[in-house]
Amino acid sequence: WVLWRMTRQLNEVFEDLEKHEKEEAKALAIQLELERRQKAEEEAEEEARQRRAREAEDWEAFNAVLAGTRPPSEDEGVIASLDLQLQQQTKDGGSTSTPVRAVLREGEDPHHAAFHFCSAKNLLSHSEISKIGTGLAQRAQIAPPEPKSPEEQLKLAVQKRKDGAFAEAGVSYSHLAAHHPGAPEAVLKQARAGAVDMLRAQQRLAEAASQFMASNWTATLENTKELLNIVPGCTNSTILLMQARSNQQIGRWADVVQITGSLLTTVPSRGSWVRGQHRMMAVALGSQAAMEIGDGEKALKFYQLVLRNDPDQQDIGKQYKGLKKLLKLLKEADEKLSKSRNHDALKILEEALSAMKGMDVGSGHMRADILLRQCKVYSEMKRFEEALQACDQSVHHRQTPVAGMFVDPRKLSHALNTRGGSHMQDHNYDEAVRDFREAKEQADRSGDREFSNELQRKLQEAQMQQKQWSTRRDHRQVLELPVNLHSLSKEKQCTWVKKQHKALARKWHPDKAKGDKQRASRKMREVSEAKEVLTQQLQC
Repeated sequence: WVLWRMTRQLNEVFEDLEKHEKEEAKALAIQLELERRQKAEEEAEEEARQRRAREAEDWEAFNAVLAGTRPPSEDEGVIASLDLQLQQQTKDGGSTSTPVRAVLREGEDPHHAAFHFCSAKNLLSHSEISKIGTGLAQRAQIAPPEPKSPEEQLKLAVQKRKDGAFAEAGVSYSHLAAHHPGAPEAVLKQARAGAVDMLRAQQRLAEAASQFMASNWTATLENTKELLNIVPGCTNSTILLMQARSNQQIGRWADVVQITGSLLTTVPSRGSWVRGQHRMMAVALGSQAAMEIGDGEKALKFYQLVLRNDPDQQDIGKQYKGLKKLLKLLKEADEKLSKSRNHDALKILEEALSAMKGMDVGSGHMRADILLRQCKVYSEMKRFEEALQACDQSVHHRQTPVAGMFVDPRKLSHALNTRGGSHMQDHNYDEAVRDFREAKEQADRSGDREFSNELQRKLQEAQMQQKQWSTRRDHRQVLELPVNLHSLSKEKQCTWVKKQHKALARKWHPDKAKGDKQRASRKMREVSEAKEVLTQQLQC
């Protein structure tokens, strides 16, 4: 018997030792995984920081080039000038005369200089462009360009107009109107109107550039909108980039996706894609905006456009692989959720949130999708505090409108449904009823009749549970008492009631509880009421 007892004790010691070693190995594995993930996050965040710094340099270079669209100031390098009198009407019907000077700089085309002068001085006339341009050319002793036929001149003007080369288009229109008086009247009328349009477009472009460089994003958009009303169908990448960047800065993500997508259809796609190109800047803006509105597949398409034409583009290649990994993780998480493998799903979702840290994405809809999945997992695991926190964040994202997009009632209804389910499991039937009711309203708005019917059933069940919980609450369940408590003596039952009340009161006391204070107060009231009722029933 002594030998048997010693053997049993030794076995217990070895079992405890083995259990301890397994726990240590498990803790070490978790620690190593956390360190690996932290290191990966730090590397991803550093890459994102460097990428943002490079993009900032690209925008500085863009601004430097953009400065050339503003009216030139009277500086050095002038090779010819014309002194003119600018006649302006006063409010009382009279007129004033102001001396002005048109200048031509070295390397500049005389008629282009005249165009910019007329635009800056609001001389909206094709004849002024031609007259001042000819005067500057004569002063600089520059021979006039070879004449083109009216058809060639008009074709050139129309093409330059579409390209957004307003000075070249305006000069071509003015040449046509001034040097081909025998052309058909309809052509001459088009040329005269075209020259004025180009002068007005140049004014709007100069003002838009000035506002853009001053970071006045709304004013930039107003001016570019007016510009494109003057020149509809213009495919100038500088104008479209200003629009996209301005929309990005004020959070109009859907507009950014649309504008950058349009830009990329108008520029050549072949050849090397390098930093500073307008098309590369459009890809950076468009992919980020697509991620912000939760459209990972759209973001992939931006990257794929680059890699199809330049497979060796390393920066885009890294971002493409990172996004592919994220979308794969979300797919794997959904598979685990469908099989109720909650711990595995939670681990994958945490890795997905970690992967997002290097993607330059703020608190967009893709993050809301991940949080909604986390809410489901935490609810299944009875970790309601974390579940509701994730749900609240997801619902908030879904309820917050994205500029250029409507709040999606279908996605919002699903988020509210998930949160309502978490409230049901947490026995917070008042909030569950509110969520299911609003979810049904959103489902009706989206036209999803089948889901609306499902929500109606859930709402009715929640209302029934709400009534039962308020009138015939299971106080043993509230205190988390053993199901076989009734088989114990009355004294031991009372001991259990006091023990559980003490533990739960310590857990839910509003001054000590973590997380939602309203939830803690509700739980504390229910626990206190349960203890009072059971104490009376058991006559403790």
